[in-house]
Amino acid sequence: PAHAGPLSEGTPLPDDSLASYEYNAIRCALTKCNGIRKQAAAILGIGEATLYRKLKKYNL
Repeated sequence: PAHAGPLSEGTPLPDDSLASYEYNAIRCALTKCNGIRKQAAAILGIGEATLYRKLKKYNL
């Protein structure tokens, strides 16, 4: 099957996209941890630096 090209900037993501899942997982973890990023990173199983990059990516 043909693969779609990259999305242009500003293109909305489908609700079931990986980015949407990741965004929601991060928000949920932050809520559970009352915004404590170190704990949220531990819940997500990622390093703090990775979490910070993703927070910036998703403007959280």
